[in-house]
Amino acid sequence: MLAVTMGQSVSEKVSDELVETNREPVIISLLKNTNAKISANTMEYLVEQLR
Repeated sequence: MLAVTMGQSVSEKVSDELVETNREPVIISLLKNTNAKISANTMEYLVEQLR
């Protein structure tokens, strides 16, 4: 899964599925990927998890 997050582009659907794994290293890597597309709902979910 970690390798997927490092790909050139990651679709919103794949990003959603990666976040659903709840694996912190995967999520961090996804957020560092400037080419990853992350839906507003997924971003809101991640922000809520930080609180």
